[in-house]
Amino acid sequence: FYQYELDFRKTLGYPPCSRFAAIEMRHNDEQILEKEARHIYHIMSRALSTHGSVYGPSQPPVSRIEGIYVRMLYIKSNTFGAVKSAYAQAQKTPMHSHMYFIPNPTE
Repeated sequence: FYQYELDFRKTLGYPPCSRFAAIEMRHNDEQILEKEARHIYHIMSRALSTHGSVYGPSQPPVSRIEGIYVRMLYIKSNTFGAVKSAYAQAQKTPMHSHMYFIPNPTE
């Protein structure tokens, strides 16, 4: 069973054969949040072009709490170093939304 599961995860690029991370973005203006989340998506996609993929932005099941809107970006990469490097580039972008990095959100 172990070898089957490991081969399956390697084929699909799931941990431990790859790394997952997430970026949560928050803002009280949904239009600003959407615009900035799409911008961060493009920055991350370019930065990870050969090392991984970025999915989103998407609304989590609870996408608004007390007037604060939330969007999520999900990252899958071969190495965690590539994810950190891409996130560092995204952090340099001036924006109004708050951005939170969540390494390996499934663990």
